[in-house]
Amino acid sequence: MKKRALSFLMALTLLCSFWSGAFPAHAADSTEINIFGIGDFGGKLDPVDSPTGDPGGAKIVGAMKALTGSAANAIVVAGGTSYTGAAISKLNHGTPVNEMYKAMGVQYVNIGNHDFDWSDIDTRETCFTTWQNEGGFSFLNANVYYTDGAKAGQRLFTPYAVQEVSGVRIGFFGVIDPGNYDAISALNVKGLEFRSAVAESLEVVKTLRGEEKCDVIVAMPHIASAQAMPDLNTPVGEGALTQYITELNAACKSESVKGIDAAFASQCETAHLAVVDGVPLVKAKNFGQIIAQLNIVVADGSVTVTPSLHPLTQIVVKDGDNDVSVLGSTEKTREETPEDAEFKAVYDRYNDIAMKVLDDPRGISDTDFSEADDASKFAYQKWYLRQNWYYVNYVAGEPIVAYFQNCGGIRHIAPTEVKKGDPISLRLIQKMAPFDNYVVTMNMTGKDIKTILSGVSSYGTYNSLRQYGLDVTYASGEYEANAEVVSVKLNGEEIKDDAVYRIGCNTFLSDGPGKDNMDFSAGTDVKKYDVINSTAVLEAVLHQSAALKDETVFVDYGTTNSKDAAIAPANDAATVSVNASDLSVGANAVAVKVTAPYTDPNRTDGNVTVSHTVNVVRGYADQASIPNSALDDVKELTANGIFVGNERGEFSPETLLTYNELAVLAARAAGAKLVSGGGHWAAPAMNWCVEQGVLSASVNGDAAVSAADFTAAMAKLAEITGGSCADINAQQITRSAAAEALAELLY
Repeated sequence: MKKRALSFLMALTLLCSFWSGAFPAHAADSTEINIFGIGDFGGKLDPVDSPTGDPGGAKIVGAMKALTGSAANAIVVAGGTSYTGAAISKLNHGTPVNEMYKAMGVQYVNIGNHDFDWSDIDTRETCFTTWQNEGGFSFLNANVYYTDGAKAGQRLFTPYAVQEVSGVRIGFFGVIDPGNYDAISALNVKGLEFRSAVAESLEVVKTLRGEEKCDVIVAMPHIASAQAMPDLNTPVGEGALTQYITELNAACKSESVKGIDAAFASQCETAHLAVVDGVPLVKAKNFGQIIAQLNIVVADGSVTVTPSLHPLTQIVVKDGDNDVSVLGSTEKTREETPEDAEFKAVYDRYNDIAMKVLDDPRGISDTDFSEADDASKFAYQKWYLRQNWYYVNYVAGEPIVAYFQNCGGIRHIAPTEVKKGDPISLRLIQKMAPFDNYVVTMNMTGKDIKTILSGVSSYGTYNSLRQYGLDVTYASGEYEANAEVVSVKLNGEEIKDDAVYRIGCNTFLSDGPGKDNMDFSAGTDVKKYDVINSTAVLEAVLHQSAALKDETVFVDYGTTNSKDAAIAPANDAATVSVNASDLSVGANAVAVKVTAPYTDPNRTDGNVTVSHTVNVVRGYADQASIPNSALDDVKELTANGIFVGNERGEFSPETLLTYNELAVLAARAAGAKLVSGGGHWAAPAMNWCVEQGVLSASVNGDAAVSAADFTAAMAKLAEITGGSCADINAQQITRSAAAEALAELLY
């Protein structure tokens, strides 16, 4: 940054600083009006204790009261996206934000895209009306219209407001970028349309200048933009906001009407201090980190607007390769920002109630995840997606092969690092999934899956689409960047273009078509769950907290009842109840319930109980005689029901294998569906083996298998199962030798 620009900005900031309480003096016949406000607050009432951290609701109220208390004719406003992004707001349906706006004296609030996340076609009017009544303000928006029902063609919100100050009439109006329509779940904008921001603004300006006879007009656009450095010498990027102001000015000129006098904008993460096409513009940095101001002086028919920004925390931006503090902020700014005691008490009341709900453990993590770097962030997103995939498969009980979501719906958890076995809280889940997207399942062909995976999102070459369940290889690009899809595999096998697969996704994607250029409209047999993503993650974590350490438990021959088996939960705080039953030698399906405790969000505590089927494998009476080289193979084959022992509960490792036994083992290994028609116990298996070419029809079932026939049978079985068969050197095939060969082929 040039020193001249920085010096000018610091001087401008200090001129309007609430620390000194000084504002410029004006002639006695002039009228001064000061507009203050924040934007993109995102429900961030919680303070973050660091020099650059969020100030929190109490400090925002304190700073705002200090500013408005020393300014002439103060009016307080707020930009859009007021509520979404913080658990304390979400748990209370935005009520704490309304309390903060009321304490600040907010009069007008623009609508942002994420404000629609809280309601659907049946609840939106009640939702927005309740917020206005609780907060004591008016929503302003001129370009959102009903398309259905009795109100079709009418605006959803009040388009503008007029306030008279010492004889000066000042008008406010809001608009939202129509492009935001596609950034909102279709569930939440059903029955609405976003009309042209410029065309609707022009009509409002004409009304305010004409019928309402306004001397000053302030636009409140919720339109994205970027400014590299918040000072009057740095231009605003040639984006949607610049285009909006320029086109509105041209439209007003063509209609011979005076345009807007200033813009108090929102939809950003960065602060703005600029003049765009002659219009003074401010944007307050998100989360209440900056209060923006428009100082307006009306004298002798002329309007003078001076924009300024007031940091409540240290504001650091890039100046080339260097980080610099701007707007006169320092490491002490947040610490020195005044805190409003009255609202602090309100915040504490909500926070005390929320703390137990938000921070008590709900379950335990089954792996490590964090956002320490780009690779960790990618792995964390995969963890989040896996929870949604797990929910559909194991909690809802609907088999899906993959779960898709736009990564914009997976929010940051840094600096949190979670290790395997760590508790998972609702606060953490709300941080990672703050937006109310619902879970959806659908059928999609392999060809269509490849199409969406190779699509280019509106975010550019770094794909906004994420998935869990499929192994995707791209021609180029880090992680899962947009690129040519080389391979898409499911369980190690390439998916087939004409095959149909059941997948899951969120409503942002499913309710397209083409949200952020990611088109899921090819999906068929669509099923929508009345479950939001954060709830799906919570339910998955709870379900996993009632998991078992092992789904297969080995016990010795002397253990005859399943209640004596060491069946242990993965969560040390959980308890296990066993449906006690007698154990046969070999594999036994045992019903088990695991109950894990958690904190109930509506009461004090609760628990989740998950039913499991445990494979309890009882050892053989002669297990000690099984050679060490074959012991693990015998145990694994027994656990999978391929070996079951004889009537005496013995494995008899050195007994020669018969053709009947080989037929049964081969059929079990291949998962053959056998039909028993009575007669000899091995007849169904033998018939299957003869049909498949595993054995000859001429063999004597009771005779010992020859090495040559066993080798040939293993080779044919390898073709059927897709396994591989090693060389067999034994002259005689004992049960131990058969176990080693089968295990190598199958596992």
